[in-house]
Amino acid sequence: MRQVCLVSFNGNNTLVMYEFKDNFHNKLTPLIFDKSTHERVNNILKGFRHTPKHIDTNHLMNSNESAYDSFSKVSPLNNLIYSKSKAISSNRDAIKELFTNEEKIRLIEIGNSSSLKVKSLIGILQASNIQFEILPISNSKTYLEYYLTMLWQQFPSINIFPLAGNYIDILTDLASDNTSKLVVLSNPTAKQNREETAFQVEQISKRLSAGDWIQIDFELKSDPRHLSNERTSCACKDALINELNEILLGNFDANCFIYYSNYCPQTGKLQTCLVSTKPQKVYLAIINETISFKMWECISIDSIQKYDAEEITNFALNAGFIPRLTLYDYNRQNCCAFWQKV
Repeated sequence: MRQVCLVSFNGNNTLVMYEFKDNFHNKLTPLIFDKSTHERVNNILKGFRHTPKHIDTNHLMNSNESAYDSFSKVSPLNNLIYSKSKAISSNRDAIKELFTNEEKIRLIEIGNSSSLKVKSLIGILQASNIQFEILPISNSKTYLEYYLTMLWQQFPSINIFPLAGNYIDILTDLASDNTSKLVVLSNPTAKQNREETAFQVEQISKRLSAGDWIQIDFELKSDPRHLSNERTSCACKDALINELNEILLGNFDANCFIYYSNYCPQTGKLQTCLVSTKPQKVYLAIINETISFKMWECISIDSIQKYDAEEITNFALNAGFIPRLTLYDYNRQNCCAFWQKV
């Protein structure tokens, strides 16, 4: 049983906790959380304190090597991250062919997207002897520090130039240097509506030159029976509860919540939430506070937009891109699209 006895912040904004191990009350073990963990915990807590409550799964995905843990493999949104990485790694030759004639490319990653996809692309580029450098862009300096450390641990020889700020402004500056092709890795479209996705693609297109690339991911419209599968819902709920308990040192009881999803095949909109089945209080040891839930209170998790192939092609053509390669996962629920600016 984990029994936390002290929570404090030191001068470096690092969260320092002490806990009793194995019920031996005279044995203290320090738990050190770095700044990225501190930021992630605060963002999750902000969602619980909001009305109505919500959980941003982006802040769960960095807790471990997320796409390999149980929640990532069963969550509708995180499944996109796992699937697109597999789609890229299993199509090495097709991706190599795209960039064979490029002398040098700059991989520009926008937002806090999947490290697994980036790692897959890095492995392919290195094996193909294609010169490249990585320029991650994020408003969060803490995320950039985490990202830098994470990539250098696996690829110590690659060139990484993290850039903090608004991606539109930074892309504008980068586009003025045409000594190498830009390959923009856009953050997932799943949490955006159609208008937001179209706007983002158009804004990126305006800042690219002919021959530059954008790699963008989409969730595809799929069989609604799969999305409402009871077994999948139970797996999602259990994995999500376990993840929250691990990060927040909480005592969420999976038996007191329902994982519910609502998918409209016509619009392609999928909404998922966690529902409290009774009035209850959950203790979060990481902040020594209790969060209250009403009976049938809904905690929003994801609102996901799915598309069909025609809609995705239209996004590209309307923004001045030509679709060059589309990779699908094994059950065609997700796709990774590579478009080139004309």
